[in-house]
Amino acid sequence: MRSESSVRYSSSSRSNNEQENIPPLYMKITEVMDSIGESYELIFIDDGSRDNSFQKCFLTFMSMIAA
Repeated sequence: MRSESSVRYSSSSRSNNEQENIPPLYMKITEVMDSIGESYELIFIDDGSRDNSFQKCFLTFMSMIAA
């Protein structure tokens, strides 16, 4: 994901108890968006999950920016 001030595309995804699906969804969206070559942002919304969806999203994002 580029850190430009002008975002061309926004993608939002709501999740409710989807902790196992967050990393593959993140990977697929970033793969497609990176291939387009335009600036984008991803917005993940924890919609009242009772599992670890929020933590999984945070850890997935942090592992990608640390790489």
